[in-house]
Amino acid sequence: MKVKMKRSGFSLIEFLVYLTVSSTICLLLCNWVVGALHTNALISQKNSVQLSILTALDCYARDIMCAPSIDSAWLKTDPNYILWRQSDRVIGYQFDKQQIMRVAGRYNVVTHSVYKKTRSRIAAQVTDCQFNLKKEGNVIAGIEVNFSLQKGSVSNACKQYIALRNH
Repeated sequence: MKVKMKRSGFSLIEFLVYLTVSSTICLLLCNWVVGALHTNALISQKNSVQLSILTALDCYARDIMCAPSIDSAWLKTDPNYILWRQSDRVIGYQFDKQQIMRVAGRYNVVTHSVYKKTRSRIAAQVTDCQFNLKKEGNVIAGIEVNFSLQKGSVSNACKQYIALRNH
């Protein structure tokens, strides 16, 4: 007596079709997740650049607004380096090696030299920075600051005019 076996289950063709469809769906989902993560990374970089710009603007704007407007109080007025004297202190900003640095120290009136100088990084990954003094006669009215930041593939430029308070 022969025993008949019932065929139940999937054939090899059906399994391959199922495997192809499910693989295609998985690849589409993975592509969507990678695209979302990439977009999120770009937005994070852009936000980081904008936060760095706002931090730098706030820091040097406070110092520059309180700076003296008398031309003789300014020790250095290069496009990449500004330094001024307030009584026995010196304060300034320098663009050096893709960084904006805040320079502070003491000023010796007798020897006309700066001592106890400290430097603090205000912004990093700066591609360009220029400080342009705006004068009215021999009085400094304000400073125009131009700089560009770049983090990864995101870059942002900033231009700001800061008027001196005691002008």
